Amino acid sequence: VTGVQTCALPICLFECWLFVCQNELCVCVLLCFVVVLCCVLFVVYVFPCWVSRSGVHKGVFSEQDFMTIDNTGIGTGMFHGTKPSDETQIHLWIYNNFPEAKVILHSHGKYPVLISQFNEDFFPVQGYELQKGFKGCKSHLDSIEIPIIDNQQDMAVSCQALDVKKQAIQHHCFIIAGHGTYAWGADLFEAQRHLETLDYLCECEFLL
Repeated sequence: VTGVQTCALPICLFECWLFVCQNELCVCVLLCFVVVLCCVLFVVYVFPCWVSRSGVHKGVFSEQDFMTIDNTGIGTGMFHGTKPSDETQIHLWIYNNFPEAKVILHSHGKYPVLISQFNEDFFPVQGYELQKGFKGCKSHLDSIEIPIIDNQQDMAVSCQALDVKKQAIQHHCFIIAGHGTYAWGADLFEAQRHLETLDYLCECEFLL
């Protein structure tokens, strides 16, 4: 353990939990393990990487549903032989290519999925104040594009597609067509903000 960080558990964490439950979210945390106890959020920095186990009901998700993996996606220690999230290789790709990422959220929100049916390579958006929810976006006048990659059952193929579009991933998220979204940040709250920003923008554009 190299450090411990604590903070009071605010309403926004409860809202994040609701978003997680409603969107069948997968959670992956690099170098930190999140424990909720007595309305206090403890973030304990450890190694290796923690990721949600496969097949866990996200409506009753708890700290016991995380498992540790090595840098190849194999369960370590007491979790050796335990199956991690099906998309673990994509999580690892994000960590390897975006060092600022410490928490990754994977959602199956319906509006990004629907948007991906009408856009092939990118989801273009401009003119929304809330797009400033993306770190680095300074104005609603900014024209942004969120990359879309094809859905694959072979995660190695998905990672190859991400390699091609790496330079276009500028807003800490991307969409997998017909599947869902990935968003990340330096902590849980930043990752949640990026995820909810993308979901909001997709909903606004789809409902036009």
